[in-house]
Amino acid sequence: MKYSNKPDNRPSFQFYPNDWLVDTGLRCCSLAAKGLWIDMLCIMWTSPVRGALLTPANIQITYKTLTNLTYKSDTNEIQNLIKELEDNGVLSRLDNGTIINRRMYFHAQREKEISEKRRAAVYKRYTKGIQNEDTKEIQNTHPSSSSSSSSSSSSSLGPKGPCASEATARIIFPWFEDIWKRYPIRKGKKAAWGHFKAKTGETGVRTEERWAAINKALKNYLQTNNVKRNIIMNGATWFNNWTDYLDYEEPKRIEQPQTEIERLLVGMGHNMTWWQALSEDDQQEILKTYRERRGQYDAINKRD
Repeated sequence: MKYSNKPDNRPSFQFYPNDWLVDTGLRCCSLAAKGLWIDMLCIMWTSPVRGALLTPANIQITYKTLTNLTYKSDTNEIQNLIKELEDNGVLSRLDNGTIINRRMYFHAQREKEISEKRRAAVYKRYTKGIQNEDTKEIQNTHPSSSSSSSSSSSSSLGPKGPCASEATARIIFPWFEDIWKRYPIRKGKKAAWGHFKAKTGETGVRTEERWAAINKALKNYLQTNNVKRNIIMNGATWFNNWTDYLDYEEPKRIEQPQTEIERLLVGMGHNMTWWQALSEDDQQEILKTYRERRGQYDAINKRD
C-alpha cells in the first residue's frame, strides 16, 4: 500500500462531488483545464506545505516542471490552462506567487495552528506538574523551622540518591540510557524504562545503591550459560526481573553416568558401595541380565 509522504501519513483527501459540479468558475473551464486541476490537487496534497504547489524541496513548481509531471510536451499549453483556471477564480496565489488550493491550504494551516496550541497546552500542564513536584520535594528535603527539632531523624528516613519524586525521573534517565546501551537485545525500551523508574516494587532504580545493584545484576546475567548460548531475554523482560540476578549462581549440572556399571546402578537405584559388596559371580550374573535386556530394548528401537 502506498502512503502519503506527509508526517500525518494520510493517504487520501476529502473530495466533494457536489462542489466540483456546481462551482461556477470550474464549470467555465475546459475539460483539459479541469483535468490539469485535479492533477494539481493531488500534487498539492503531497506538498511539503499542504495545499501549495511545491516540489518536495519546498520550491515553487514552474510551468516546465508541471509539464513534466503531467506528461505533456507543450509548456505553452500548461501555461494557458493555468491562466484559464486563474481567470475563472479556481486557483489562487500567495504573495510570493505560489499557486494554492484555497480550501486545502487554509484547512491545513488551521490544523497546524490547533496542533501547536494543543502541544503548548500539554507542555504547560507538564511543566506546571514538574514545578509542583519539585516544590514538594524541596519542602520534604528542607523541613520548616517548626519541625527543625526532628529534622535530623526525618531526613535520615528520606530517600537517598538523586531522585525523590516522579518529576526528578528525568535525572535518572541518563542512568537508564547507559545501562540500556549495554544490554544485548534492546527490545521493549518503553516498558523497560517504566520498570527502571518505578517508585514501588523491586525493579525501580532511584538511588545510587540501586544503580550499583542493577549493574551487578547485569554483569552476573551476561556471564550466565544462557547468554553464552545466545539465549537472551528481551530488554523489557530483563528489566522486570533483574533482581533475580543479584546473587545468581548457575544451577549445578547433574553428571550423567559414564560407565556401563554406573548406568546399571542408576537404573536399579543402588550405589557403588552396594555393588562392591556383591560377589564376583553375582556381579557377572547381573551384568549378563542387564546386557540381554539392553540388547532387546535397542532391537525394538531399531525396528520402530
